[in-house]
Formats: sequence, C-alpha cells, structure tokens
Amino acid sequence: MLHTLLLLLPLGTGASALAWQDPTPTPPQEAEKGEEKEAEVEELTPAEAVAALKAAAKEKDWAILEATLKSVGRIKNKAVVKEMAKSLKHKQPTVALAVVEGLRWNEDPEALNALLKGAKDKKVMGVEKVAVALTYALGQKADKKALKPLIDGFQVTTKDNYALVKAKAHALGRIRTKESVEALLDYVNSGVRRRTERNMQAEPLLALQVLTGQDPGKRVSDWMDWWYDAKGSLKVSSEEWPLPNGRAQRQWDRLWQDPEQRSRASARGRDGETRSGTSEDSDEDLGPPQREDGPSEGRGSSSAT
Repeated sequence: MLHTLLLLLPLGTGASALAWQDPTPTPPQEAEKGEEKEAEVEELTPAEAVAALKAAAKEKDWAILEATLKSVGRIKNKAVVKEMAKSLKHKQPTVALAVVEGLRWNEDPEALNALLKGAKDKKVMGVEKVAVALTYALGQKADKKALKPLIDGFQVTTKDNYALVKAKAHALGRIRTKESVEALLDYVNSGVRRRTERNMQAEPLLALQVLTGQDPGKRVSDWMDWWYDAKGSLKVSSEEWPLPNGRAQRQWDRLWQDPEQRSRASARGRDGETRSGTSEDSDEDLGPPQREDGPSEGRGSSSAT
C-alpha cells in the first residue's frame, strides 16, 4: 500500500523529474482533462488512506510520513483525520506542519476538534511555526469554538511572539462575534503603557475593519472612541465587510485562499504576463498587509451597524 502511494506522489525536481517529461507539450485543455481523470484513478479510499498513514508512521524516514500526510490530508473522513492528528506532536516540525495544513483544509468536522485539541497542547504550541500555522488553521474554520484559544494569551507582553500575535489578530477577523471585536480592542489598548495615542497595528486594524465595516481612523484612540459609542448596540454581521481599498482586500483574501486555488490563479497570472508582458498583481501584494502609518478618512459612520 505505502509503495503504491509513494508512486502516486509528485516527482521531485532535477534530472529524475526531467527524465519523465513528455517531449511533446500537451494542450492545456487536454492536460486538465487528463489530470482530472488521473486524480479520479489515484484517489485513495478512506480505509486505504488510514492504512497508508499507519504504514508511513512506522518508517524511519520521516519524509515518507510528511509526503503521505500531504497526499491524503484533504480526504474528508473522521478516521483519516484522527489518524493524521496522531502525528501532530511529531518531533520533526515539518511533519507537524503537514498535519496542521491537512486539518486546515479538511472539511470533516473532526478536523476542527483536532485543531482545538492541538491548541491546548503545550508541546504542539511550543513550536513557533506550528503554533502560527495552527492559529491560521483555526481562523480558516471561522467557527466560534475557536474563539477561546485565539483570545487566550492574546495580549501585549515583554515576551511578545509577534508572529503568533499577528496570526491571532488575523484569525479573530474570521470569527464573526462581538467578542472578537472586544478582544482585538483590548489587545491594542493593553501593555505596560497605554497605546491610545499610537497608530494601530496593521493586523488588528484589518480584522476590525472586516468585522465591523467601520474605519474611524488609524489611531487606537479613534477606535476606542468608536467603541465607547458602539459597544452597547454592535451586532456583527454574518458576512465579511469589504475593506476600504483593493490592495488590502486582495491581501486579506489571499490569507484565506485555498492554496490549490492560489496555485491555479498564479498560473493564470503567469500566463497573462507571458501574453501581455505585465501581471495583474505585483509581488508586493503577495505578503500579509504591512503597517500603514498616518491618519485616514473614515468610510462610514462611527456608530454600530
């Protein structure tokens, strides 16, 4: 079983990969149809996926387990998810990251439960890259059950893990509750010395705008003044509010975009650049939003909506 699975995994780069290339390019439409047919043939059943994971976990080479996790991670099945989750504490961070990514995009309800359990585990959250990835995975689920682990430890301290704090701010923007708004404002207004006269950090600012549809300004004091008036009557809508500018909106959307969709979009972008000599999106749009200092005009009233 494991041998069969490994044959189905993507070949690496280099001479071995080149040896397998078809010298005659396949037309794009025919290639897509061929890939779809191949995917149908190669897709493992849940039972086969579980067996492959168990076999890979016994291998001395952890890369086999990592590759197996990436291959079966999206199979929507409770047993598959539970078997994947067993490797969340793996000593090799890249294996744990493969588990988290699989759980992030797996649509089985058990995936959220596995992430919530991982968020409580000090060993799992003790690895920075894994903790950050798991936090984004919780945000991806956009479920109120994720609120508590996202709020826990979300405060300004002298030992800030900025990458994790930034991830929590982004993730809270996906949890559409009044509690998320309050947690974000508590964060920007916390610390050894009050931050009311400082500019907002980009991440909580973005999340607050998505949650509330408001843009009272970029200083903490602007948002605290708005909160004073809006707190009692604020109702967070079930749908995200659009961001005040297109660049920010693209950056936000890409944070939560399925990597397979992103890959297809990038391919279309490269194809468009080849034909026209320009690309629709610049490289600066690919990363998370950067801090923007200075005042901004409000877009809408400061009252709750």
